[in-house]
Amino acid sequence: MDLSPTLRFSSRSQRSREEGDFSLGQMNWLLGSRTTTRTSFTSLYSYGSNGNNHNLNSNSSDERLNSRRRSSSLKFVEPSIEIQSAAEQPIDVLSQSIKSCIENVFGLYGIEVWRFDDETGKLFNVAISQQSVESGRSECGMHIKRIPQEADHESPSYSPEARDAFERLAYTSRIDYLAPEPVESGCSLAGALWSETPTSNFLEAFSNRVSSIGYTIHKRAGFLAGLQPIQSADESISWRDVGELVKDPNQPYDARLQLLSKAGFKLAAGIPVDIPGFRGIIIFFANPYSDRRKLCLDNNAQLILRSACYIAAAAALLVPMKIASDIKNNQSIENWRRLRLKILAIVRFQKPLLVRRSRVTSNLRTGKGSFVLTLERMKSMTREKSFKILSNAATESRRKIATAMVDIQHAAKARCMKWLTKLKGGNAR
Repeated sequence: MDLSPTLRFSSRSQRSREEGDFSLGQMNWLLGSRTTTRTSFTSLYSYGSNGNNHNLNSNSSDERLNSRRRSSSLKFVEPSIEIQSAAEQPIDVLSQSIKSCIENVFGLYGIEVWRFDDETGKLFNVAISQQSVESGRSECGMHIKRIPQEADHESPSYSPEARDAFERLAYTSRIDYLAPEPVESGCSLAGALWSETPTSNFLEAFSNRVSSIGYTIHKRAGFLAGLQPIQSADESISWRDVGELVKDPNQPYDARLQLLSKAGFKLAAGIPVDIPGFRGIIIFFANPYSDRRKLCLDNNAQLILRSACYIAAAAALLVPMKIASDIKNNQSIENWRRLRLKILAIVRFQKPLLVRRSRVTSNLRTGKGSFVLTLERMKSMTREKSFKILSNAATESRRKIATAMVDIQHAAKARCMKWLTKLKGGNAR
């Protein structure tokens, strides 16, 4: 049986609401009572099909009255928007990027990030904040995805010497914790892998310098050159045996390299990355007992190479984000300093009108003033709270200044009246 247009619209809106179509739901809300009279139209069709036409008028009128009451009680609720509050901890871009990248990489133990400094010619380790193996949050030079088999208590290949070496590399709370120090090219694991990359070659560096000069000239000429392309290694990954590197007589002795070999990090690959804001090498440590065929698969290699570029981009954001965070934290202190200057200026200009200060200096305070203590408390406050305190302080200062001005006016007026009375011959005391 063909339905009327009203019945077709009612059934369509009911089906769309059941399926979660919010656009029709908002349209029905704008129509008002038509949304709630959906049942009356449906009941009209059901009554007509069953032959119960004698109750049509009474039922439809009652439902129409109820629908009007329900529609009058409807209230529009605005959708809530989730906004990050200033009290929440800032997101650690580097550790989150590393965790999301290496989650699906096969056979990885951990990752190290090393930044190359053009001024000193050394590689500096980038500290990675992560949930440490011990407990709580710590910063170390390596992001550990899995404990090596030699250092794992549940592994049949467990060794106490390997466990001790692993804890010296990962546990920052240990007294003998060995932190990664800056290394030169060719020294330690990072320096050895960096010296083998084409980006460390003199000709490569010279060509990069020439290209950067050409890019600057092209930019000054008024052309839109865009960002520099990301430069990384080729599509193949060369895995190095850390144990053989330790035994190499031409390799200088390095204590951290010895601990890496003892702890079970015996297979490493360095991916050089050169992007705007970061130039260095990303070291991936793999499980030497894993399936080499799966480790060297094309998809796994592509994932490692692309992850290196992604991690380097996150490391390039650390310095600008740190500067922006410091500026935001110092905003409240600067506001208080400006407020102090304004208050001191007002007091300075109103000094001739104020009452003379008492000459008693025995009760002067020698400790920190209230303003200095407030500045120290402001370091841990949020931006919204600091502005609220600043507004209250400004309002209170204006009220006190206005009250002082009124008192000064009354005092000056009383003194003038006394002098006028004295000039007229009265007794002005």
